Amino acid sequence: MAAAGRMARATAINGFIVLLGLVVSGTLLALTGADVAAAAEALVGGSIGSPEAIRQSLVQATPILIAGLGVSFALRAGLVNIGADGQLYMGALFASVVAIFGPQLPWPIASIVMLGAALVGGFLWGALPGWMRARLGMSEVITTLLLNFVAFWIVSWAVHDPIRDPLGGGYPWTPEVPDAARLPALRMGGLIIPSGILLGLAIAAVISFVLHRTQFGFELRVLGDSPAAARWSGIPVSRRIVAALAISGGLAGLAGAAELAGNQLRLSDFFSPGFGFTALVVALVGRATPSGTVAAALFFGALAAGGGSMERVAQVPASTGLVVQGTVIAILVASRSAAARSLASRVRRLVARPRVGVA
Repeated sequence: MAAAGRMARATAINGFIVLLGLVVSGTLLALTGADVAAAAEALVGGSIGSPEAIRQSLVQATPILIAGLGVSFALRAGLVNIGADGQLYMGALFASVVAIFGPQLPWPIASIVMLGAALVGGFLWGALPGWMRARLGMSEVITTLLLNFVAFWIVSWAVHDPIRDPLGGGYPWTPEVPDAARLPALRMGGLIIPSGILLGLAIAAVISFVLHRTQFGFELRVLGDSPAAARWSGIPVSRRIVAALAISGGLAGLAGAAELAGNQLRLSDFFSPGFGFTALVVALVGRATPSGTVAAALFFGALAAGGGSMERVAQVPASTGLVVQGTVIAILVASRSAAARSLASRVRRLVARPRVGVA
């Protein structure tokens, strides 16, 4: 009951922060002379106003959800994975090579093999900084961040030369993923649901089970709460660090495969517009819990889809969605600062202080 109460309180706080971020963003938009009402209507209409809008929101949410779950998994072990973008690129690279240039297999075997290749690519790219943290004492914040650039340039070289589409008109991208390897969409009445979002929800359920129902998950949570206590209790800290970052990277790699086979269909330069960094934000807003990460990813996916609608309908720059994201992040960071916690504590004490009546 206490845990449920804490979760409900955290959810309410995050909801208030998001609402406050929207209000502040709307105020900033009004100061530029834009029609806030028209922009808000376009944002809502472009994100959830029609079956196609909902589909677009889910498509936008898929990679940041799966990668965000990976980042949140590492956070539960006390590790900050800023390399989800690079891991996503490596997962997409492995997936494209296997799906496009490997044996032509029937569906769904081709899809499963492609997802497995992406998992391996991201897993290896996450295990490397995990090993450097565990064995060399190097900060995973620095190594994962720097490996983003390495992964990007590896992919850039690949799509410019060895795996470039010879019929692509000179554009640096691969041939399209074969139909047998693509992730199908599910139709429910008039609503089309990308299967990638269902994969993300399944991953969230598995992570929740692992963290709360297995010895491995318990050890990761102890490591995240107190590395000293983890060592004292006999937990193999070095191996758990490598495992946590490897699994985190593997999930980011799966996000790359989901985006490749479910949306873009080709690997290209600038394949990711920053999915990995948004995934970090999603994990933080979701307080590194599977359910919170799912909710945050759906919200940011809706913002991304609605931003394009604002530009078309209300003549508001699509980057307004990024302003909303940045405002929410800034308020979130401020709300968790020491000063904010101290102020909240003083307010709670004042509210709880017994009042002395006057006779």
